[in-house]
Amino acid sequence: MKIKENLTKIFDMPADITLGDPRLVMISNKELTIENYKSILEYTSNIIRIKINDSFSIKIDGANLNITTITDDEITINGIIYNIDMNG
Repeated sequence: MKIKENLTKIFDMPADITLGDPRLVMISNKELTIENYKSILEYTSNIIRIKINDSFSIKIDGANLNITTITDDEITINGIIYNIDMNG
C-alpha cells in the first residue's frame, strides 16, 4: 500500500479528503453532488458523464438533467436521476 493510504487508515481519516477519492451525495432521485471530479465528458438533458480520474468515470442517466453548480472540484446535477453507473 502507498504511504497516504496507510496514514489514512492509521489515523482514520476520510479517503475523499486525503486521497482525492470521489464523494457522491444524493438527495432523493433529484439531486447529485460529486466532489473530486476532473472534467465533464458528456452533457445532455438525458446523460451526463463525469471523469473522476484517468481510469474512472461516472455516468448519470435521467430526464431534464442540468448542471446547477460547478466549481474546480465539485459539481451538482439536478433533474430526475434514473441510474448512476460507476465504471473504471
